[in-house]
Amino acid sequence: MSILEVKNLSVILGNKEILKDISFSLNEGEILLVIGPNGGGKTTLLKAILNIIPYSGKIYIKQGYKLGYVPQNLENVSNLPICVFEMFKFFTNASSKKVEEIMEFFKLREYKDELFKNLSGGLKQKVLISISILKDSKILLLDEPTNNLDVSAQNEFYRLIKELREKYGVSFIIVSHDIGIVNSTADKILCLNKVMYYHGIVKVDEEIIRKLYQSEVKIILHDH
Repeated sequence: MSILEVKNLSVILGNKEILKDISFSLNEGEILLVIGPNGGGKTTLLKAILNIIPYSGKIYIKQGYKLGYVPQNLENVSNLPICVFEMFKFFTNASSKKVEEIMEFFKLREYKDELFKNLSGGLKQKVLISISILKDSKILLLDEPTNNLDVSAQNEFYRLIKELREKYGVSFIIVSHDIGIVNSTADKILCLNKVMYYHGIVKVDEEIIRKLYQSEVKIILHDH
């Protein structure tokens, strides 16, 4: 069942065409991986879906499905001088019981009294995703969520994504440069470089990837 549809989306910023005629859909419980080169419009796509930049075309979100967003750059929140538990209470209306439950699920209980600004990048990601779940977000938009994580933290992140889908029924649009994880994580991929080169079931086609990045790209698949 489709819960989000993008039809003929185009974005022009400062007289520069960033995205042109993008159309795709996201089904309930689906993990959609958006890949493409730097400057290809991936982050712009997320911002358009969030309706924080102007665009032409149509974006439909099924009634009752809230969006959650974790940006690539966490500078706006990274230095908040409050502890993890206070973060949950400040940004959500969740009961203490619900906060404790979500902290248990995300294995954050031991960091309850730690200052958010002192956490590692991976733990900050967990806290922000936890907040989205507490706000009952059913579609999470994640921009390069593993960009600054080591291999162990990346493995933990991809495991967590699958568990969130199973336990909370969350669907994901994940922007990533990591082509190698498509087989192990994504249900569908969207290949984007200002225009859409491919959208559909996971299919790592070297010809599509070469055109997408406009260069020779060696694909190495790996599991998480």
